[in-house]
Amino acid sequence: MIIKSFLINPLKISLIATLSIFCSSVFAECRFNPEANQQTLINISKKQPNGQIYSESNSIVWENGNLADEIYYGGCDVLKFRIVNFVDESIELKEEEVFEIANKMAEQFWQKEDTYELAVKLSAKSFNREDLYNDKRLYQYIMNNPKYAEMTMLFDRIDNSITIEWIKQ
Repeated sequence: MIIKSFLINPLKISLIATLSIFCSSVFAECRFNPEANQQTLINISKKQPNGQIYSESNSIVWENGNLADEIYYGGCDVLKFRIVNFVDESIELKEEEVFEIANKMAEQFWQKEDTYELAVKLSAKSFNREDLYNDKRLYQYIMNNPKYAEMTMLFDRIDNSITIEWIKQ
């Protein structure tokens, strides 16, 4: 009995050590801490009540949200923050009105420096505008800044949505 117990304990210790090393290496490989991302998502959800948090997809969804209907925040090697707002289909928005809504979305949910960057780029018209898929109803505005891997705004007249997004590496 003593020998059997002696043989099992080293196996248990080896297994625990292996699992511990594996788990710590998984989190060590992420540049952006998944637990911190989840806490940020919880904090974001408090800025607009009645949102449903989906931790597995790093998102919040609102039914009839004010400035956001969907938010995604998270990443491991790349951190992404995307806000989608579906606007009233009966209103034909002009480009300046889309910019105004995008700025309000950023003010509500983004950090001040990110909001400022978007506002400066949009007001100065410092972006590249692309009509996606040769469709005049789908516009993407790409703003260049070394701080971000990407900062974009998308206006989709097909489903009447405005999306703002930044990606950091």
